[in-house]
Amino acid sequence: MRIILSKDGIVREIHTPFAMCCGMEELDELISELQCMRRYMDNCTSGWFKVDISHPSDGPPNTPPPKGWTE
Repeated sequence: MRIILSKDGIVREIHTPFAMCCGMEELDELISELQCMRRYMDNCTSGWFKVDISHPSDGPPNTPPPKGWTE
């Protein structure tokens, strides 16, 4: 799985396997956002979603990252 992260204008790509830790409330928010995004993406091959609802979803659909995570 390939995941693209965006924060403070920096966009990076990370590939699985990796681990992520969060609290139950954050996990519930993430699940809800992923379910919403899945419904929205029926006509897209990729798209941006918010991991934290306070973060703007500032990337257009089908946008590749400019660099890999370790670059």
